[in-house]
Amino acid sequence: GDMPLFLSGHTVSLEHLTVRSAPESDAVLLTKIRSQQLNVLNCEFLAIQTDVEASDPGSTSAHEIASLGWTALDARDPKSGQIAIKDTIFHGTGAAILFAHTPRLLKISNTLKTGPGTFAALGPKCLAAEIKFDLDHVTLRGCGPLLRLAGELAGKTGSPPVQLKVGDSVFSLADAKSGLIVIESEKPRADRAKSVVMRATDSIVVPGTLLLTSFDPSRNAFREVDADDQFDGLIASGIDFAGSNLNRASDSKTARLHGPRIAQAVDHFPGVDPRRLGPANRSIEVNP
Repeated sequence: GDMPLFLSGHTVSLEHLTVRSAPESDAVLLTKIRSQQLNVLNCEFLAIQTDVEASDPGSTSAHEIASLGWTALDARDPKSGQIAIKDTIFHGTGAAILFAHTPRLLKISNTLKTGPGTFAALGPKCLAAEIKFDLDHVTLRGCGPLLRLAGELAGKTGSPPVQLKVGDSVFSLADAKSGLIVIESEKPRADRAKSVVMRATDSIVVPGTLLLTSFDPSRNAFREVDADDQFDGLIASGIDFAGSNLNRASDSKTARLHGPRIAQAVDHFPGVDPRRLGPANRSIEVNP
């Protein structure tokens, strides 16, 4: 049907589940979570929709569909918003996770996102707060930005930067010019370059990818933000994947990197390990 799976509780855990959109469904969310903490382990989300504006690879619409929609049970609790996602697949249209409230800690490990839409999107009501993202062995392929900022983090000057720690990850976006990270606001903060700080290790981005952009929804226009000093350690390299099918997880294993001095920079292949992905596999329990 068109109703999302809805779960509510202090701590919500999703383990070894496949959640897919129904044929001809126009549901905005596949799964709606209301909690203080969220753990997702060995799940697969299949959001296949065709006649939706959010199918644009660079879509940043606040109404874009999402596999996971998260709302805080009590947004006043400073410990709310601890999210952990491990060994999970997000295929298809829309954001992987859409936040109605500001998360505090997002830990993502061995996780794959393919198809149009942002990986993590902050909604227009998200307030300015300190946020830490910890990404390890994450692959984005043929999708939109890694992170979309909206609300106060996009529009309020002086808001704390989102802190991103990235290891062994691969970013191959559908549209390199839309930006790895996007600030969405008709009136963006004056200190846009200070919106994020990324520290990366053994992580790859396709050459030509803009690292930070500002998006004005009223004009449907992206603009590059000069913020190279905020991004440390990302390596620009061409990426060959094991296969061409975005809906087959094994095809998104990193098969080859090519670029100047890449052999000296990376001695192994970053990105997801498909053998551990999805409901058919079993992982060690994950907690924020």
